[in-house]
Amino acid sequence: MAAEVVITDGSENMLPSIVDFYSARDVFITGATGFMGKCLLEKLLRSVPDLGSVFVLTRAKKGKSPEQRTKELLSSPLFERLRSEQPGAVDKVVPVFGDIQEKQLGMRREDQEMLQDRVSIVFHLAATVRFESPLREALTKNVASVSELITLCHGMKHLKSMVHVSSAYSQCNRTGVIDEVHYQTPLPPSKLLGLLE
Repeated sequence: MAAEVVITDGSENMLPSIVDFYSARDVFITGATGFMGKCLLEKLLRSVPDLGSVFVLTRAKKGKSPEQRTKELLSSPLFERLRSEQPGAVDKVVPVFGDIQEKQLGMRREDQEMLQDRVSIVFHLAATVRFESPLREALTKNVASVSELITLCHGMKHLKSMVHVSSAYSQCNRTGVIDEVHYQTPLPPSKLLGLLE
């Protein structure tokens, strides 16, 4: 069972609403071009009118630049309602060139510094979910990228939240109910990362 938080000291009235929490804050998202990332991006833009900029880590792919891919993403049917109700909201989305398979997420130093100066909230959704991926690729995308992102986050001056979204299959060897807890891994992540070197 998931842990339940019970507040009994009256401070629950002091917690900000979701909209208040995100208002005027800049967000950084990895994996914004994937299924969950698209949904998150649309929901944030539509639900938080005063949201700051949303920086999306995007790589060049199939001959398309990060800017082209981001433009295509925002012109997809998922964003029709947003474009209709809040046409300027898509202008808050800023592509940042990078690649989770690279050291320092493949970002230029000036982009890293800009994110560290501005971003308050980070969502890490980028990963490979293909079970047939070679082990090196899976480790790089699903383990090393988290380490690289945490390093980036350590330098963020205004960081309030870093959310890592994992695959629903991350505990596929377990049976029954899978609780929202940290399970012990057979091998520490640092040893896994050592295999890449």
